[in-house]
Amino acid sequence: LLRRNIVKQKIKKKKKRNILSITVNAIPNTIINLLQWVYGNRTFLTSMTPENCCQLLAQARLYEITYLIELLEYHLQNILNADTFVSILKSSSQLSDQRIKQMSLVYAVQQKVIILQKPTYYAECLGSELYQELVFFIGANEVNPVSWKPVSLTQQDNVIDHFKALYT
Repeated sequence: LLRRNIVKQKIKKKKKRNILSITVNAIPNTIINLLQWVYGNRTFLTSMTPENCCQLLAQARLYEITYLIELLEYHLQNILNADTFVSILKSSSQLSDQRIKQMSLVYAVQQKVIILQKPTYYAECLGSELYQELVFFIGANEVNPVSWKPVSLTQQDNVIDHFKALYT
């Protein structure tokens, strides 16, 4: 968000404290979902689009909310299928989320027959650069197989620990 000027950071030199101000039109779903999870300890993952999950994951990584990161990775892993593959790969690539991108690419290797049968469709959906990266990854994986360690929820959720992480 900081790179896109959606959240502007102002630093007052006298008091040396950070003030984050959120602009009104700043990806409202992502901000609302993040605040909803922090304050209410709930996310409505089933009603969120894969793109919103990836954006919320980027925010969770930014604020280092470890349980939310695990929860979103687990959710994205579970919804990754032929219908959501393109949106998850595209969103993770745009947000530079290498972990989710790797998960999507490993899924693509498993489904390479389907993907390579429809090159025009996937090239249009992903864009030529990302499609070339996908085809290269599929080809390179035949020589050096890449594995993906499935995400599992290991921690218990503790809102107090998350607040401590946010404000210390």
